[in-house]
Amino acid sequence: RAVAVCTSENDLRGDPFTEWTVPQLVLAPDLLDDEMAEERLAAAKSILLLDHPDDHRCEFYGMVVFRWGDVFLGLVMIYDASYEYRRFGLGNQYAIVDIQLVSSRDLLHWERLGDRQPVIALGAPDAFDSHMIFWHSHPLPVGDEWWVYYVGYNEGHTARWCYDEAMRQQYHADVKAGRRHFPAIGLAKVRREGYVSRDAGDEGGTLTTRLIQPGGSRLEVNAIVAEGGTLTVEVRDEHGAVLPGHAAADCTPVTGDSLRHAVQWGDLPGDDRWRDCPVRLHFHLRDASLYGFAFAA
Repeated sequence: RAVAVCTSENDLRGDPFTEWTVPQLVLAPDLLDDEMAEERLAAAKSILLLDHPDDHRCEFYGMVVFRWGDVFLGLVMIYDASYEYRRFGLGNQYAIVDIQLVSSRDLLHWERLGDRQPVIALGAPDAFDSHMIFWHSHPLPVGDEWWVYYVGYNEGHTARWCYDEAMRQQYHADVKAGRRHFPAIGLAKVRREGYVSRDAGDEGGTLTTRLIQPGGSRLEVNAIVAEGGTLTVEVRDEHGAVLPGHAAADCTPVTGDSLRHAVQWGDLPGDDRWRDCPVRLHFHLRDASLYGFAFAA
């Protein structure tokens, strides 16, 4: 299994979505995914009944896409399976499923984020979400957090108990006794825009954005700066020249933890020229994590 995209030019006035382009492959597992699947299955060995313990692979079961700012974020359902067909589940393969994050600017070229680690980790062996997590909705901004509703399973991908009467009775007995759980809805909360960050340790680091149109005169950053760390920002024009008064040395260092640090250069909280002037932001970080930034009026 992999992820493909196709498009339709039909609109809602006629026959909506009746004609589609040929699917174009945009995201597929690679050998590293297969290696990581083997590691994850080995770690979960105590709760699994594998179709074929020596034959492991990773597949992409599906993906939810949503837009945030000027990028698209994708939540890929990572399906780690052992792979002998038809031993259990009438053709299904026993598997665990979790979620990883990807991003794109054009819906065609996707970047893997977070070192391919799950956005939400599977629960403990006795938890309702110990074996599989499925995520089918966009995150909801609630105050300073993103809330995510997902479906958790205390059973791997096989549903063999649906076809075996003895297993089905045992499954229901285990649920009644509190040893197992039926699938249920879970709620995960994360820092707003907090799925992934750009980090620098005590050796420091820099990050330069692409050319952007601010649309606002004040810059705010979502960042955590550890004690003793700093974050400063330099503003450059489209040719790479630093705007007068907006060098990193002019920037008041950002410290602490906030979703909306107000960035200031000397006595200037911003510059009205930014509204119509494309710029690049050049971040200097030390012992800091940058989650995002935004321009305010």
